[in-house]
Amino acid sequence: MKPFFGWLPISTQVNLILGMNRLRANATARAEFQQQIKTSLKAGFDWEIDTLKDFLRRGPALNFSGKCVLDFGCGLGGATDYFAKQGAKLSVGVDLNHPSLVEIVSLFANEPTLGPARTPPLANADGANLPFADNTFDLISSIYVFEHVGDVASVMSECYRTLKPGGQLFIVFPPYYSPWCAHTDDWLAFPWPHVMFSEAAIAEAVAIVDAQKHNMATYNAHAQFPIKPVFDHVNRLLLSEFEAIFARHPWAHVDHRIPAVADGTGVEWAGKLAQKLHRELFTSAVICTLTK
Repeated sequence: MKPFFGWLPISTQVNLILGMNRLRANATARAEFQQQIKTSLKAGFDWEIDTLKDFLRRGPALNFSGKCVLDFGCGLGGATDYFAKQGAKLSVGVDLNHPSLVEIVSLFANEPTLGPARTPPLANADGANLPFADNTFDLISSIYVFEHVGDVASVMSECYRTLKPGGQLFIVFPPYYSPWCAHTDDWLAFPWPHVMFSEAAIAEAVAIVDAQKHNMATYNAHAQFPIKPVFDHVNRLLLSEFEAIFARHPWAHVDHRIPAVADGTGVEWAGKLAQKLHRELFTSAVICTLTK
């Protein structure tokens, strides 16, 4: 899909982006929330738990009690800790981003409500080469990670390999053409910028906004990424590509939910209608549970 205004000169696109952003300047709540969860380790930790619980409510019932659980792409360890509190026999966090793991250790050491004794087992590893034996886990959870990994097919194969027979893989991610999957919502207040404008123009506009707000300079280490003309922080994974990848494995059961962009807004019918017209563009997220 070519950006709608991608044919315009970069400078013109940048001015359009900044102008549209000013029109939404009153939509500050989202930006303030993003700032909070990326500058406070505890706020980010709590957000991970709230996000997980929200998606668990929208997916099939999962039982963590007595299970060996892997939190794949564990971030600040919020979900990892939640699984332990829900009675998991073992809850392990794995992340390729080493600063995340350093910040988990710091958070548990310095946050009175947590404590170093609760620091979960952690591994710094690539999802395409997990450092675990075959048939290790009863459940693997991955929230907002699959849109970032470099080799989705290899990651899926590794998850399948390390799951026990009957184990479950719980995945949540936004497909690339969903409203915010350019992951520029820390700076841009309007949806689908990557559908309307070129990546180079968005990167330039984001750099201008960041120079005004100084967001990146205040973010915790794990939340920082370089603003580049090419979006190498996301892999542009489409819904259709994801479905083709998980279909390569003989899953015993698939629970695949793709909520429309208007879900929970009171006008669900509009989202469902739009999703029928363009499935990729009007899907807000994938919520998928795969049973081995």
